[in-house]
Amino acid sequence: MEGILGIHVDDGIGGGSSVSEEKVKLLEHKFPFGSHKVSAFTFTGIEVTQHSGHSISLNQSAYVRKINSISIEPNRKTQPELQVTEPERLALRGVIGSLQHAATNTRSEERAKSKDRHRWLKKQQGNSGSEDSPAKSHGCSLNLKNKVLTSVNTQSCDP
Repeated sequence: MEGILGIHVDDGIGGGSSVSEEKVKLLEHKFPFGSHKVSAFTFTGIEVTQHSGHSISLNQSAYVRKINSISIEPNRKTQPELQVTEPERLALRGVIGSLQHAATNTRSEERAKSKDRHRWLKKQQGNSGSEDSPAKSHGCSLNLKNKVLTSVNTQSCDP
């Protein structure tokens, strides 16, 4: 194999030998590329850096820092035992999806936690507010979910 080329929607990434570079140039004549960056760039939210010894590091620190906490009304914060509402569930789903993207690509230590968060959220759909509700049995609340996001945002994503 001389090289590799990856495409996601309108974003591309590749690398390889001089033979591969020539083939990419031929492609570029037929399908002009918007920009061509080498050694350090962002691809699908992942910061890619190739070091002098040709090793490559991936980082999503900036992506994770941009994930916003969900908004919780002050009076709602005092009622963690209440069932999660549909708008709250949708907001949580967005945050969890964003965290799963990072966990899948560069934050493997968050992968298991992300799956647990998703399971908790699915259980909230059927939460009746009973004593054995998922929110109580898992010690989860909307406040806790925002604390989890804050924790992930403050951890270093660098290798």
